[in-house]
Amino acid sequence: MGGGVVFSDEEPLVAPQQDVAAAGAAEPSLAVTITSTLDEYDCSRSSVTDNIVTVTARPEDAGQQRSPVNLVAVVDTSGSMRSEGKIDLVKSTLRLVVKNLGGNDRLSLVSYSDAVTVRSRLITMDAAGKQAAEEAIDALRVGGRTNLSGGLLQGVDIIQANSKAGEINSVLLLTDGHANVGISDPDELVAAMRSAAGPQPGFSLYTFGCGASHNAALLTSLADFTEGMYYFIEDADAIPESFGDCLGGLVSVVAQNTLLRLEALNGATIEEVQSRGVITVSKNKLNAEAPLGDPQCEESKDVLVRLRVPAVEAKAASEPTEYLHATVRYFDVRDKAFVDVSSSLALRRPKKVAKDLQPNEKVRQQVNRFKTTNALDRARTESDKGNFASARGVLKTAIGEVSMAGDLFSSKLVADMSECLEGMLDVDTYNSGGRYRVSSKQQMHEAQRCNGCDEMYTTPSKRSMKARFR
Repeated sequence: MGGGVVFSDEEPLVAPQQDVAAAGAAEPSLAVTITSTLDEYDCSRSSVTDNIVTVTARPEDAGQQRSPVNLVAVVDTSGSMRSEGKIDLVKSTLRLVVKNLGGNDRLSLVSYSDAVTVRSRLITMDAAGKQAAEEAIDALRVGGRTNLSGGLLQGVDIIQANSKAGEINSVLLLTDGHANVGISDPDELVAAMRSAAGPQPGFSLYTFGCGASHNAALLTSLADFTEGMYYFIEDADAIPESFGDCLGGLVSVVAQNTLLRLEALNGATIEEVQSRGVITVSKNKLNAEAPLGDPQCEESKDVLVRLRVPAVEAKAASEPTEYLHATVRYFDVRDKAFVDVSSSLALRRPKKVAKDLQPNEKVRQQVNRFKTTNALDRARTESDKGNFASARGVLKTAIGEVSMAGDLFSSKLVADMSECLEGMLDVDTYNSGGRYRVSSKQQMHEAQRCNGCDEMYTTPSKRSMKARFR
């Protein structure tokens, strides 16, 4: 989960912004709404309220030309890739990537084993470029050890040297083992990647771990830093569909550098914010920021904001008070401009709250999602230490709480926690699949983005592209 960073009161996080969308322009690519657990709260006392800020991306426009995609595929060609026909599946998958890229897209291929080889530079996927890419794919051969750091840093260097503003830039890293050449310490490797990418990477990194011999924690950390995703490929046969899922998302990105700014009003204070990424909250609790990455068509990003509203004098039901203002600033890849969209939360403060007032179901579901991601994260930490009884206890408690909701969404959360619970029986079950599954599920629910064959959080673009890769 994102960690809070405190700023001084002299450095407010929220600055007035001018909407840059011109009058009469197309509907914004992102929309923002705020929903509270209840519509009204007792005016006689201070209350902490759960609120969900929802940012929703527009549907895909079939008639709209999408932004070019620049991909660097970094592929493990160590000797272990020979088993289960993995290298042949990777080759056929890369050919499908080439087939489904458009004439304005670009692709580079890097392989790594003992050494790192740039098989093809970042070339345009016109007819000649596709032929060159096919030849580079055909030339892949396996043998040697796993210089993962060398391959990754080479891929990062290529994408940074050749990326273009307003285009979709991404590195796809596939491995089936642990780094054993070059930088092999996971913490040092993450630090090296962060240093190479800089504080604000202009690309996303998607990692693919094949089989039960890779370092899931490393691949998850690498992907998290750039708001990318980690794919756990349990069976080599799932390699094509996993790449199809990833590509389907990349070709449907509608916004980049998305940032949510929050401002508490009329005596309210921001007590907590939960979202993916690094969250900043001002010292006076009046302002906060949360990065939301690069939303894809029809995705929703939900941010939990715990807001304390003060005791006030009673007001008429027709006079709600505004307590929270949210502004989302993003670069619109369609309009090639920065855009601001905003929304406010207003609540009624009567002397007596209606007895039949029901908590909002969407807020309850999202609170359950955050309970799930937090529980999976804690259970993974305990399991990594060998404390499997403690890990199971964490998940069992969360399962009991979330299952009380009874709705379909919460039931799916329970099912995923239960699946992860089965992988934490002992060291053998954890190492044979449990550790990879919990990393994948936790990140999927935290990012609200599909990262494999699971249909939860999938989008039409992802579903369509996966079908082409089957």
